Amino acid sequence: MDLEGMHESGVKFLPEPVFSCLSEIIGFFERVAADFAKVRDESYVPAHSTVSFGKLTTGMGKIELSFDLRLLPELSPDELQKHIQDGIQKIARGYPGLNIGAARERMNPGLSVPENHEFVTLCQQAMKEAGLDPTLAKKATSTEAAQYQQAGYPAVVFGPGVSVGNSHSPNEHNLVDHLERAIAFYERVIEKACL
Repeated sequence: MDLEGMHESGVKFLPEPVFSCLSEIIGFFERVAADFAKVRDESYVPAHSTVSFGKLTTGMGKIELSFDLRLLPELSPDELQKHIQDGIQKIARGYPGLNIGAARERMNPGLSVPENHEFVTLCQQAMKEAGLDPTLAKKATSTEAAQYQQAGYPAVVFGPGVSVGNSHSPNEHNLVDHLERAIAFYERVIEKACL
């Protein structure tokens, strides 16, 4: 779209109250992200919980903002949800003509298993036997592993290939060699844990 002829008058795509409200909501989540950066656990990459603005969708008479929050295990999802609900309600009071609300679509808790846990040690041995580097890492990713841990089952996250910069990218890929080494790892874990 060429707006060169508009000079400083610009183009309004949203009514002013809607634009102002959206700006306040985004600002609220920016403050949440700044608060997250203050609580650190250097064993994770990144070392703090994160907030990502995912998308803005519009429909007949409505706008939805989606945010992805990835929490360190020590943060309470329920307390954070209450904080978000309270923050959005406070913003909503300033816009009585708009119907504003917040809803959590899903939640995967954070995962933290001690490095000396029996299952972690077993997995490291299986990695060595499969020819893989047994170095452990913690990162901000969303899996169901912590739900297994909450149910009483030890859990780790493992997958073939390079994750950072590759997962969920337009050209996401895996090498056959990485898949074969992952298969060897899974076979060793099954032998050690189940047989």
